[in-house]
Amino acid sequence: MIVCINLLESKIYMYLENGVMAERYDYSDLKKKYGDIVSTSADGLNFILKKKNRLSAAVFKLDLSGLNLIRNIEVTHLLKAYTHSHHPHFSGDHQWFHNAKHCNYKFQINND
Repeated sequence: MIVCINLLESKIYMYLENGVMAERYDYSDLKKKYGDIVSTSADGLNFILKKKNRLSAAVFKLDLSGLNLIRNIEVTHLLKAYTHSHHPHFSGDHQWFHNAKHCNYKFQINND
């Protein structure tokens, strides 16, 4: 299966190995609700959608039925969990960040 994404028109095309289009999906409704695609897995089947200036993102998996929501991600919760597990001296009342919007972060998604 070959996957092509048209980011301008919010469409995903899936082609068979012989070049015949198997499916076409319009994800504009998901884009309005969850935001732009900010990360794609190497196999092109997993996506993270996120709106600008929002502290949440959504993970989707593409199959022949379309894009399926796998989970929502709350960035603030991830930052707090990371801080607690990797930097315990920052846990408790003393937080190393006051507002997660001021943090720089990037999303990466794997094939799994």
